[in-house]
Amino acid sequence: MLQEHEQLIKEDILPRLKKVEDAQMEFTKQVESIKSSQTSLELTVMKDGKETRELLRPFADHYLNKVTAEGQAAKDIKLKRLDTREKVVIAIVSTIFGTGGLTGIIVGVMAFMNGGQ
Repeated sequence: MLQEHEQLIKEDILPRLKKVEDAQMEFTKQVESIKSSQTSLELTVMKDGKETRELLRPFADHYLNKVTAEGQAAKDIKLKRLDTREKVVIAIVSTIFGTGGLTGIIVGVMAFMNGGQ
């Protein structure tokens, strides 16, 4: 019985164990290969991302500067409009409530005409 058991181990179990160990070694090699490929891919993606950011940065800066300039221009136009309206209101008020009616009208017209400067 002991000999049968030894023979079973040598002929059946040990070859199976060898196959399992070989398969495990192959699996370990494949995992290492995948890890190496992943690291290489990560470096490539990071490099490409950096190049893309460097390429797009001037376009983004230009667009942001344009948006800022447009906003500032809109603000300036609004202030000019308010300034002109303010001068018209002052001219009207000074004409109506001011003393020396003709002098008030002349000052109001002059203020309105100088509003563009």
